[in-house]
This record gives sequence, C-alpha cells and structure tokens, in this order.
Amino acid sequence: MPISEVDECYEQDSPLRRQTTDPNRPEQSSTHHHVTFFKLCTVPMFVFGLLSQILVYGAIGFLSPTLSLHLLSYQDFDEFWVGIFFGVPTILYILNTPLVSFYCKIISRRAVVLIGAGVFCLSVYMIGTSPIFALPDSTKVIFMGLCLLGFSATMVVIPMFPEMLHSIEEALPHLKGDELNNVSAGFFNSCLGVGEALGPISASILTHALGFRSAEDILGTLILIYCVTYFLLNGKLKMFALKISTEKDNQVKDDDFVQADANGVVEGSTGDRKVIRRNSDVDQLGLESTQRLSASASGGLPRAFNLIQSLS
Repeated sequence: MPISEVDECYEQDSPLRRQTTDPNRPEQSSTHHHVTFFKLCTVPMFVFGLLSQILVYGAIGFLSPTLSLHLLSYQDFDEFWVGIFFGVPTILYILNTPLVSFYCKIISRRAVVLIGAGVFCLSVYMIGTSPIFALPDSTKVIFMGLCLLGFSATMVVIPMFPEMLHSIEEALPHLKGDELNNVSAGFFNSCLGVGEALGPISASILTHALGFRSAEDILGTLILIYCVTYFLLNGKLKMFALKISTEKDNQVKDDDFVQADANGVVEGSTGDRKVIRRNSDVDQLGLESTQRLSASASGGLPRAFNLIQSLS
C-alpha cells in the first residue's frame, strides 16, 4: 500500500485523530479564577479577620506613646516598673499560645475568637481604668488589664486565620489552592501593619485631646462594637456548641448506621428507621424455598414412575 494511502487511512480511522478533530466534542474549560480583594470581601469572616488584626495590633500600638507617660504620673512609679508592665503582655501571650489548640478542641474556632475579643475589650477598659465603668484609677487594675491583653490577643490572632480560610473555601469553593492561601495571608498580615500604624497615631491625637483614660474608653468601645457585630453575624449562641458532645452524637449515629446496615436496615430522610428486610430473614426465606422445591421434586418423580408403570 502506498504511503499516501496509509496516511489517509490513519487520518480517517485513528481514534486520536477523531478525538482531536471531532467538532461535537466539548472543549475543556481553561477558566482560571483569580483571587481578588473584592471577591474575598464578599465573605464576612474575611472582613472580620482583617478587622481583628487592625484592632488587636492597633490596641497594642495604642499603648506605645501614651502608657509609659501615664504610668510615670503615679507616685513612686519609676522606669523599672514601666519596663515590667510592658513585658507582661508578651509573657502571657507566649504562655497562652500552646493552650489555644486545646480551646479549639472543646469549642469552635469562632467561639474562641469571640471569647478572646471579649476579654481583649475588657482588658482595654481596665488599662484605661475606665471612667465609664467607674474603675479605680490604680496601677493594680492596669497591671491586670495588661495581663488580660496578652492572654486574650492569642485567642484572637491564632485561630482567626484558619477559620477565615475555611469560611472562604465554603463560600467560594472555586477559590482554592496556594493562590488563595498566599493572597489571604498577604491581606491578613498587611492589616497587622495597618494596625501598628494607626494605633500610635490615633493614641497621640486622642490622648492629647481627651486624656489617656477617655482615649482608652473610645478604643474599648470600638472593640465592643466589633464583638457584638461578630456575635450577631456568626451564628450567635450556636458557635458555643461543645465539640465533645457533638462528636459523640455523630459517633453514635455512625455506629447505629453501621449496625443497621449490617442488619439490612436503612434510615429514611426524616431520621425514622424503616425495616426493608433483614439479611438473616432473606437467607432463611431462601433456604426454606429451596427445601420446598427439593421436596416437591423428590416426591413428584416416584408418582410419575408409578403412573407410567400402571399405563403399561
């Protein structure tokens, strides 16, 4: 066969050729979904994550230009104790970091973040010895507030990022992979810088205009508004469901389903169990039917043989 005819037969009969030239074959989708800031902002948890970074690091930076001067205004308070007071939040932050994973095993990450934000709000009011709540203007109250500040900041910062990514993947399932992680982490960490910049600037302006205690009250009120909004938009009391009891209930349901499936029982959509036919009953029914057929066949052959003999 000439080479030209071989090529013609290949072009007509080759499956690969038909696959690549079939006009009815749908083209593979090559659409790539880019992760953009405005697309991520459609997920409420992403916005809460960015705001949490700004508020936490803004509140910490809020103390830098003002707290030391405020502490020195107390009698018998020198630079040594100022350094001690500034070091306490970092120590509590480090000590509480290993415990955050334990908290997240008991309750949801959203609940951990809310509790941390609530305690963080309380700490800001205590550091400012809030005139609104008539807190005593004492260095002991400020010290306790600084302890709570470092302790609670861990509960907000650490579980927020994984919860934010989880919410984005649920709301926008087509946005996954390294690009989502990199872009989200970039925006998340950039808000850390925004908070560290806004904190000292706003602290200087508000303290100069209103005084240290009133400035801290304004900051605490902003964090309180964040906590209330977070609570209303993230499941309210449902987020505080204990994971231990939920996991036990799911385990019981799974065990019941496995046991029911082994016995030939199926579960309806409403949760009510409906017995179709147990496997053991099916086996017993099949055995009885087989025995009946065998008995009828064994009894029919002698009758037929006797009938033939009588006719002959």
